[in-house]
Amino acid sequence: MATLAALFPIILILLDTALSLRASAPTQPPINGTHADKPISRQRANPPAMIHLLPTAAFTSSLSFFLFSFQVHEKSILLPLMPLTLMMATRSGKGEDVVWDVGVLVNNVAVFRSVSLRQAMSDGSWE
Repeated sequence: MATLAALFPIILILLDTALSLRASAPTQPPINGTHADKPISRQRANPPAMIHLLPTAAFTSSLSFFLFSFQVHEKSILLPLMPLTLMMATRSGKGEDVVWDVGVLVNNVAVFRSVSLRQAMSDGSWE
């Protein structure tokens, strides 16, 4: 129930952003003299503007499952790290970029946590 409560506001925000992006998306003019009635393969295929919300949606859902799950293993921090690293890849890391700063912090904490997990596995004390 807590996971659903953590997901619900983010889902509403992402849906609102997606709908506003979809409504404000400009229509494509003909490219290189092609007309709209021609096959799509002859026109340039631009990805929808909502595709940029995919890493954010994946990060928020995986982080809420990590934080509010009943039984959490140390390795499950890797699931939120994948979309967070994708979000960091689209940033420059210059200036005051909150996504970059949080991504570096979370990645560093996860690496140090994974080192202790690996040591416990090699000692044989982990089951």
